[in-house]
Amino acid sequence: MPRTVDVIAEVLKREGIDRIFGIPGGGSTTDLIDAVRKAGIETILTCHEGSAALIASVYGEIKERPGVCFSIMGPGATNLASGIAYAYLEQLPLIAITERYGFENYEFFSTQKIDHGTFFAPITKGHFTVISSRAQDIVEKAIYLSKEEKPGPVHVDLANDEAVAEANYRMRKREDAIRLSQLIPRDSKAIRTLAERIESAQFPVMIAGIGAKRGAAEKALTSLAENWRVPVMVSLKGRGVFDEAHPLYAGVFQGTFAKGTFEDSVIGKSDLLILLGVDSGELLPKPWGLTQPVIHIGFRPNVDAAYPAEMEVVGDIKTILEILVRQGVQRTKWGLAYLKGLREHMREKLSSSRDDLPLHRIIEISREKLPSDGVLATDVGAFNSMVNYLWQVHKPKTYFTSKGL
Repeated sequence: MPRTVDVIAEVLKREGIDRIFGIPGGGSTTDLIDAVRKAGIETILTCHEGSAALIASVYGEIKERPGVCFSIMGPGATNLASGIAYAYLEQLPLIAITERYGFENYEFFSTQKIDHGTFFAPITKGHFTVISSRAQDIVEKAIYLSKEEKPGPVHVDLANDEAVAEANYRMRKREDAIRLSQLIPRDSKAIRTLAERIESAQFPVMIAGIGAKRGAAEKALTSLAENWRVPVMVSLKGRGVFDEAHPLYAGVFQGTFAKGTFEDSVIGKSDLLILLGVDSGELLPKPWGLTQPVIHIGFRPNVDAAYPAEMEVVGDIKTILEILVRQGVQRTKWGLAYLKGLREHMREKLSSSRDDLPLHRIIEISREKLPSDGVLATDVGAFNSMVNYLWQVHKPKTYFTSKGL
């Protein structure tokens, strides 16, 4: 008869998770390590629980399935917090498993005991305590919740006695969810209203964010930009959804909008902003200062209201863009020579230095030597103003940085 931890391991394996990260204690986490090893899942021990959660978060970003981290109760759990907060604000799927006293003794012991659910509540999408009789259902629900829009971390408490209790695992037929973007979209009368609004603008700009990248909208976005000749800006977390070597690439958008900036050179000329999956966490923490009308296109309504939107289109971003491609709207008045001149001007401004090996040359040489799918991981800081404009991102999952935390 399988144990609860064996059931958890099977669910993780079926989800395609091939490694977990953390520091075990002497209870349910060691039982979990034993179970995942038998299921063919690798355990990677880290030097700190916070590191385990960070690594698992980026694992989730790369693999597009939840990363898994684990720790002992109490201090191990509190050490996970920074990494869990990272996944929460960066919108990354994560399952954080913590040990817990067994149900029989939970009310009587106090050493290293904190209320994990309450502690993690502000930085997780949900909290579950596994019981053997419903282990498969609970873990499957936690995984589904972590992946659902917006993705994020889910906490799971694993009691020491329940971890080794007998449990049932049921093989269930489970097909991948059908996304409308996998079907050939038909023209929609509702979308026609959106197309007509865009057609009425002379200098519209599309701004692609994390939602567009998460929705695999890169091909549809490129087709739409080329058909309508609309320049595309990207958020920091959206980089990779549009090839930055493309003639219609118009730079990184952060919502700073100060006179004389590269952003001003594009936004200041525009008469309509089309935000594609841009999340409020991607913008600088300041009031929205742009006066152009805004169209919001995203998986979710504009509930954050970080920017005003005169029109909203809610649904699968890739599908919406594919439908728009078929609308046959006339081209805008943007000129490719104007955009090329802006890019060259900014490159020239950032390439003046008296250093023997200036930062801009380090960036340029690295980009020249790495292939188009070469990966850049960068910390945050003032130097990123150089990276944002001098490092070209060509493909998704080749540029990693923090924006939310």
